[in-house]
Amino acid sequence: MTKKLLLFVFLIAGAIGLYAQTISGNVTDLTGAGITNYQVYIINNDSMNPYSSSTYTAAGGAYSFSNVPSSSSGFVVYVYDCQQSMQTVNLAANSGTANFSICTSNPSSCTAVFYSTPDSSNANLIYFTDLSSGNPTSWSWSFGDGSGSSSQNPSHTYGASGTYTVTLNISSANCSDSYTTTVTVGNVVPSCVADFYSYADSNNVQLIQFIDNSAGSPTSWSWDFGDGATASTQNPNHTYAATGSYNVTLSISSANCSDTYTTTVVVGNVTPGCNANFTFAPDSNNTSLIHFYDASTGNPTNWMWDFGDGNTSSLQNPFHSYASSGTYNVSLIITGNNCQSSYNANVIVSGSVLSYTVEGSIYANNLVVTAVDVDLFDVTNNVVAYSTTVSPMGTYNFANVVAGTYIVLATPDTTVIPGYAPTYYGNVIFWSAATQLNVNANQSGININLVAIPVTPGSGSISGTVSTGNKSSVENLNVYLTDDNNSDVLVASTTTNSNGEYILSNIADGTFKIWVNVSGKTTTPITVILDNGNAESEENDFIMTNNTIVPKTTSIESNSIEGSMNLYPNPVVNTLNVEMNIEKAAVCTFNVYSISGQLMSSQQLNVNNGESLIRINTNALAQGTYILRIENNVNQTLQKLFVK
Repeated sequence: MTKKLLLFVFLIAGAIGLYAQTISGNVTDLTGAGITNYQVYIINNDSMNPYSSSTYTAAGGAYSFSNVPSSSSGFVVYVYDCQQSMQTVNLAANSGTANFSICTSNPSSCTAVFYSTPDSSNANLIYFTDLSSGNPTSWSWSFGDGSGSSSQNPSHTYGASGTYTVTLNISSANCSDSYTTTVTVGNVVPSCVADFYSYADSNNVQLIQFIDNSAGSPTSWSWDFGDGATASTQNPNHTYAATGSYNVTLSISSANCSDTYTTTVVVGNVTPGCNANFTFAPDSNNTSLIHFYDASTGNPTNWMWDFGDGNTSSLQNPFHSYASSGTYNVSLIITGNNCQSSYNANVIVSGSVLSYTVEGSIYANNLVVTAVDVDLFDVTNNVVAYSTTVSPMGTYNFANVVAGTYIVLATPDTTVIPGYAPTYYGNVIFWSAATQLNVNANQSGININLVAIPVTPGSGSISGTVSTGNKSSVENLNVYLTDDNNSDVLVASTTTNSNGEYILSNIADGTFKIWVNVSGKTTTPITVILDNGNAESEENDFIMTNNTIVPKTTSIESNSIEGSMNLYPNPVVNTLNVEMNIEKAAVCTFNVYSISGQLMSSQQLNVNNGESLIRINTNALAQGTYILRIENNVNQTLQKLFVK
């Protein structure tokens, strides 16, 4: 009897060791000090036997989960930092330590700023308006003449005209900040300071637009472009004959002042990946106050914003208060570090606090999943307006969403949830087919069931790259392979790596279309054929612009004309010269398509073997990007992009 009892005890102990474990760790701030009473979460990756729990750190930042059931698929331990971003640690099965080092206070939560306006009948009477963020509770003003105020929006009458340094200090229980600027009082002639910025034309990097940004209301401008050319207009443009760096000088003058400014302008050799972009969101307490966030690439050093109402800023991430509601066209120009680019978008400004919530759940095979990022894409402004992550309960929530038209995208972490593709609301993979949300009230039940990626039994592979027009690679883009005859039938899915490369593996024989799917961008797919004689298809490359994703070339290796093609000039004006060198004479059709696939012109010519020069009239084409596709009488092709 005793032996049986001991055996039973050993079995129980063994079962506990097999099916329960302890997972622990520490949570510290960025200085290494432990954080007490901080919530820590844990979930497993097993959708069939889900497990989730939370606990709080003890003194010194230590925490522990005990009696955690084993999971062959591992665990995710996570916390939320000061910016409410989820910080995660993935643990393999039966692995037990997850440490976190996080920020504990949001440095941008309290920001002092104000603007000033003179009285319409007394130029020495100045009205100050607080625009600070972070909900301050006290204000301390220094008007620069020995006077001050503790009001939020004071006014002050100066004894004399002049320029004064004004400081605002704000504070609350959680933050403090200060902001200092100069205020011109009375009828003072401002100092005369020459300044300008420049950017390259999007279709010709050697065509530079110069914009005068001088102070002091000059009446004459004299430009020296550094290559012997000059101009006397306020905002000239100039085409340089060669790439390189040029010292450009602007001299300004008026009846009261004169000044000169010289800087270096880089022409042609623009930094790869230099693309201006920004996002924006209204203030949660005042929707007339818009926060702008620079999302540009290329490491620019200068930013020039035009808010569409006559006001500008040179800050990287400014905010601006609009005087009235309406739609404003906002532009951002970035320069510096060999980077020149521009971007603009329409911003809808509401005069009152009108914001809503959008919430729902994410499923895979009708089971709730958690390791998913969710984006809310603003269709009107063509930008991702809000992003969040799914909670441990499989739900997401966007708060303070401004009224507008949106689409929702759920992107699973494939290391946690393999076998599912990024999916839009409406349970589709393409943004153009997504169900749009007209947000003018709270939206709930916006659920997404992730589209499954089928298991393909083949041995073929398809690969290529995605890059920008500056030849910079683009990572983390969704690449889909669909049936040639039905683009709704998903065959395979992947994403581009840090070099912009993608590969679709284990593909059976057949004819397919390759798509790069980015919300708001129109894609022209590449058609590819896999058969016994062509188990691999390579160099299926795409170029991504601000609005489109088009094939770099679609000359599929096994089905292309034997020869080469060169286009010039590119960009073209009235005549496109096509140099061809083909091995066999053929009757060829020269088709010009828009990037959306519309046939713009077509002509059929006899092309001899060897070198040939064909001229195509492009006079009727509007400015834009086009595709020249050449097809011979046995359906072989050559294709290249050109710009007018």
